[in-house]
Amino acid sequence: MTSGPLSCWIVLLDIENFGMRDDAVQAMLRREMYQVAEFALTRAGVDLGQCLMEDRGDGVLILIPSATPPARLLQEFTWGLENDLVAHQERYNDNYRMRLRVGLNHGLVVLDSRGWTGTDIADLARLVDAEPVRQVFARASRAHLVLVVSDNVYRSMVRGGDRGIDLAAYGPTDFVTKHGQTLRGWVTVPGYPALSEGLLEVRGDRRDEPRGDRPDGGSITPLDSHVSDSVFLPPDGVTTPMSHTPPGPLHDPDDDWPRETPEP
Repeated sequence: MTSGPLSCWIVLLDIENFGMRDDAVQAMLRREMYQVAEFALTRAGVDLGQCLMEDRGDGVLILIPSATPPARLLQEFTWGLENDLVAHQERYNDNYRMRLRVGLNHGLVVLDSRGWTGTDIADLARLVDAEPVRQVFARASRAHLVLVVSDNVYRSMVRGGDRGIDLAAYGPTDFVTKHGQTLRGWVTVPGYPALSEGLLEVRGDRRDEPRGDRPDGGSITPLDSHVSDSVFLPPDGVTTPMSHTPPGPLHDPDDDWPRETPEP
């Protein structure tokens, strides 16, 4: 069975370090992931009955009607994920901590006899799993999620979209696939400073650049968005002002956020 191409929003959630957990923890995290996703979609005003979900083991693929306003996904959906992940962390200890890599794309998908497929799904999966995105998330130890959007979503929906979207919070990250294809994504980490407030670029070691403090010998330099292989990372030891709160009515303004949660 096959179907003609369907234009839609493509969302991919992936649980960080899922394979390192035991079976009982994995089962609980999967349940929580679906609850978090459904909460965030509902908060964004998306009809769950109009969404299609495909299980990915350590994540879930969500197809959302193309007519959904971009701001609902880039803002309300992301805020909903953030708020419910914070609530999850308050209910469980660090052994059950759940952090999500989240990808967003818009394009065509096709239904075959085994599920949904298409280049736009495959490219998004590569972006979510890309080492530069993993590095950003690893450095952002207090973050609950990292969001990576495709280049076409950034250019059409972020850069040219809703005025409430903070362009400074997004930074470019490029990587080369095993087939030699270069993909660009745009990454943002809720709760960390905007690009103009100190996010850094990390590039591989080059002979004409001084070696930095990274264990791998790479250099850490200020972000240059014109450099094609740039990756922005929150600096070590970055602090968030006590007055800072993530947007959204579900957050308690008296809460000290983000929490200094130790890595498991």
